[in-house]
Amino acid sequence: MAKFLFITLYDEYCLGVRQLMAELRAAGHEAWLLCMKQYGKKVLRSGEEAPAEWQVELLPSGERSVLCYPYPITPTEADLATRLMQRLQPDLVGFSVYSPQIARTLEMTDLVRRALPTTPICWGGPHATLDPVGSAEHCDFVMVGEADLPIIELAEALDAGRGWREIPSVAYRLPDGTVHKNPLAPVVQDLDSLPFTWHRPEGVFYIDNDTLTEGEPFPTSDLRRSHKIMTSRGCPYACTYCMLSFQKEVMPDSTKLRYRSTEHVMRELEETKARMGHFFLEIEDDIFTLRPERMEDFFAEYARRVAMPFWCYTHPQYARESMLRILRENNAQFVVMGIESGSNRVANEVFNRKVTNKTIIEAAHRIRESGLRPYYDLISNNPFETEEDRIETFHLVRSLPKPFELQLVELNFYPGLAISRMREER
Repeated sequence: MAKFLFITLYDEYCLGVRQLMAELRAAGHEAWLLCMKQYGKKVLRSGEEAPAEWQVELLPSGERSVLCYPYPITPTEADLATRLMQRLQPDLVGFSVYSPQIARTLEMTDLVRRALPTTPICWGGPHATLDPVGSAEHCDFVMVGEADLPIIELAEALDAGRGWREIPSVAYRLPDGTVHKNPLAPVVQDLDSLPFTWHRPEGVFYIDNDTLTEGEPFPTSDLRRSHKIMTSRGCPYACTYCMLSFQKEVMPDSTKLRYRSTEHVMRELEETKARMGHFFLEIEDDIFTLRPERMEDFFAEYARRVAMPFWCYTHPQYARESMLRILRENNAQFVVMGIESGSNRVANEVFNRKVTNKTIIEAAHRIRESGLRPYYDLISNNPFETEEDRIETFHLVRSLPKPFELQLVELNFYPGLAISRMREER
């Protein structure tokens, strides 16, 4: 039996890591999760600078708020984490790395090195997939892309004393400084073959405010009242600012959308209902409203077996009247739809969104007529925009039927993304 300790920073929800944890446990291995610091926002002081990797939201007040602010790890919290790691004695420590938290991830990686000097450290997650070469400088090896299959091979190899150098999807630095990349493992096509994401309390630790708890989420965390779920993987689009578009480049078999069956999802939600009682469901599919027949089947069962309030993502080309009506009838509290730019030129030539302003306005009216509460995402601080593009976006926003909420975030240029390569070529 191999023993894994996963560490996440400012992300107690961490669906990907919790999924791997469930898969390892189902395969007979031990897996723990340390959620280091709670997810939280912070409004920046006037004139306060934000590092380029931070995700910054522009508020109606004119203030700037950092999404997932990397609050410092205190000496007491570092000591609690050290003692926990030394007590568990894992065979491997794995980090799920997001680019906005790279500085804190480096800090925690150094902490692990000091606490467990002979234990290998693996980086995975979005940042490691986008930049495996840079990531390999800071850990023993990197795991690229979806890790459902290679994580089990890795556990079996560690259990047998074979090490990790031959595991698919692994990248590591050679003595000469170059980075060797193993061939990528295939992605799982049958999502019903996977166990439910690990939302149980066992084996999950939380550190924040100089306190360590096991199985007890942070006092103000949405984990206490919400359940996040993904009923599918993949997206039909390839937006230049999105990590999924890069993943399609390096993992071609991930381009096909993969769906869990309605029955598989319902059984997970029934288990959640038995554990939590009343809860708010957050459906994290990139576009939940893609297939009308699937939605009809899904909500026929949902209304009978679950019937909890929820939200989901939609898309201008898939915000159809029939789908919105189904959402409203089944207690959707709101929907989130990406607009990203009100300039047809930017949306299509820069962002590769494949959508027009006419389509956006029509979708917004259908959402308004359905009675659903809309949240619209918009990207700002885009160096590819001209003054004409910004004026076009301004007029589009003015044309949206009220009321609505606008979520305005600054454009980030993370390593490997198509939008980042476009900027380098300018």
